[in-house]
Order: sequence, then structure tokens, then C-alpha cells
Amino acid sequence: FVDVPSFFPKGSHYLDYLEKKWDEMDCAIIVLDVMSNNSAENVTIMNFVKHCLKKRKDLPIVIVCNKVDDTEDEELMAMVDAVRKESLAVILGEKSREVVTNLAFIPISVKS
Repeated sequence: FVDVPSFFPKGSHYLDYLEKKWDEMDCAIIVLDVMSNNSAENVTIMNFVKHCLKKRKDLPIVIVCNKVDDTEDEELMAMVDAVRKESLAVILGEKSREVVTNLAFIPISVKS
């Protein structure tokens, strides 16, 4: 189990470490904040995952969308959908319209 901080400062070694260890992993779980859709950090993480899936090892990927506290809030659920679409579009690229069996997107909340 490898847990890295959510912020990767310039010159950070975390992504290098994860790439070196990628082949040893059985699954990658990425936690994204629903409030930070399309942030530079999210895009960096998704591009990193795409790179490792293509160049290293094809792993099952679980994207967990955090802070989804009210599933009846239409604005919040629209944000969840935007995070899902952006994440899948970046990771899958042209494959985003195909059925993919090794990738899951799960909205969660600490309140439920």
C-alpha cells in the first residue's frame, strides 16, 4: 500500500517513485476531490495514470470521488459527473466510448 500526498510540489519524487513501483502494484486507487474538477493537479494525476497504463503495466484503476455528501444536490451531482467524464477522457483518450472493465468510478462521502 502506497499513500502519497495529494499535492505534488515541483521537483517531487512521488511520481517517479510510483512509476518505478507501478509494475509491483495489483490495483491503483486514486482519490479525487469533487470540488477540484479539471484542476491542474487532477489532470496531472490522470495523465500520470494514463502514461503508466500505457508504458508500464495495465492495472485495474479505481477512481474515488470524495466529498459527495448530498446525492440529491443536483449541482453537486453535475460536478461528480464532470469529474467522472474528465477523468475517463484523460485516462482512456479515444477509448472513452468503449466498455472498459478494469476501471471504476465511485463517488463517496464521509457523512454516509
